Amino acid sequence: MQEMDERNAQTTTPERAATMQDIADRCGVSLITVSRALRDDARVRPETAGRIRETAAELGYDPACHHAARRLALRKHGIHVINHIFATFMPGDFARANYFLSLFRGVLETATSRGFALLTADPTMTQPLPIYTRGDVDGFITIGWDTCQQNVPLARLTPTLRGRRCPIIVMLIPVEGCSRVLTDDFSGAYAATAHLLELGHRHILHFWPEIPEMGPIYLHDQRRAGCRQAYCDYGFNPDEGLYGLRMDNMLPLGERMPDALRRARAAHPGITAILLPNDGYASLAREALRALGLSIPKDISVVGFDDAEPLPDAAGQNLLTTVRVPLEAVGRAAAEMLARHVTEQQSELEAVMLPTELVVRGTTAPLRS
Repeated sequence: MQEMDERNAQTTTPERAATMQDIADRCGVSLITVSRALRDDARVRPETAGRIRETAAELGYDPACHHAARRLALRKHGIHVINHIFATFMPGDFARANYFLSLFRGVLETATSRGFALLTADPTMTQPLPIYTRGDVDGFITIGWDTCQQNVPLARLTPTLRGRRCPIIVMLIPVEGCSRVLTDDFSGAYAATAHLLELGHRHILHFWPEIPEMGPIYLHDQRRAGCRQAYCDYGFNPDEGLYGLRMDNMLPLGERMPDALRRARAAHPGITAILLPNDGYASLAREALRALGLSIPKDISVVGFDDAEPLPDAAGQNLLTTVRVPLEAVGRAAAEMLARHVTEQQSELEAVMLPTELVVRGTTAPLRS
């Protein structure tokens, strides 16, 4: 008999979770009154709302157990439900690159502080995950990827989001129809070029050329325009001293910079300064220049962009003069913007521009006579 009782105890089903209907029955009120009271709706009298919340606590009511059904029911009445989930698109290996990790850190810190969980996905995913398309996510944050990459996640998501509010915030590169957080790359490139011109450099190589087959590239266009404007403001002709060069993206990463610099030196032997597309190329440029018998900054001055990757000296100190892009601040601003759009049901598009800053270190020096 004891064994039978033990077996029965093991197979007994647990009690079902308390529902809002249970609370309504206990309190003698309607289901909609319970729903409003648990959402702190001002239409419910304080004493009634207090009694409902006390009953919910006594019954062990957990709204998470019924959130999907509650969300569906409220949507039928046109009531917006916040799930407290953001999604962001980052490259699959983003945690290995300081650039993307800094953006992500800013997004994560602010989303968490505002009470939102954060999902991540690679923008090259072939099909949006169901959690993104069935209404569980309150909004999206993504980098506004250039050219062919630009709209991959957005193009695949947009058809599934029609008919419901789900704001999308883009970082760094604008995308039509989305709120955005940008950085002033024009001013950053201007400051870097002006710094080199003030040091006496007149022949500068940069890596933001026009690439017609790829279409317009926002960041490249902004930086190139900043470089050209500095030349003009200092009384020089950019067409006679500012040289653009395209790296061969078909080459392995470690070979792109050496190949580009060999071609640049052959075509423009008077180059005395280089503006890199990002800090990650600085170490490759240093090695490639050494192979050509040139040293930084004695023979060639070098300026990076982003202030995300250091170029250490023998003591481990960062030598790289660069344009600092406030990547964490971009992530924080994007998450704050999305939280505001979601919690305040804001529909107007926003645009924020954050400043960049030239940081002068040891890879730039006056031109030798």
